[in-house]
Amino acid sequence: MTTCTVNSNITGEQFEEILDDLMDHFDFEKVHRVMEYLDWKWITPSNDLEIPSIPRLKKAARQHLRMAFKRQGTIGSGGLEASYVPPTPEWVGEDPYGILELKFVLEWGSNEGYVPGKW
Repeated sequence: MTTCTVNSNITGEQFEEILDDLMDHFDFEKVHRVMEYLDWKWITPSNDLEIPSIPRLKKAARQHLRMAFKRQGTIGSGGLEASYVPPTPEWVGEDPYGILELKFVLEWGSNEGYVPGKW
């Protein structure tokens, strides 16, 4: 996982610089090696299945990060997950910050929606 602190009032140019920095520090090669080992495939535009190349992983990650920031939430598919957590009232200062992060998720669980005795 790679995390970057982001000012919620940044310009587009500033956001792109932060995004580039986050992308530079994320280990796409490691993600690609895991996907090769697990034979983890994505669907292609021609409806074939293939392990995504590193450039395709980077393109998807960049798209997810932009969308997460725009929606102020979490976007994910194919194992990649991008999140933007907007600043909260506890983050006091002249420039409130949020958190932009990128993950490759292999396993995840939650008890969200669990009602005892219902499952």
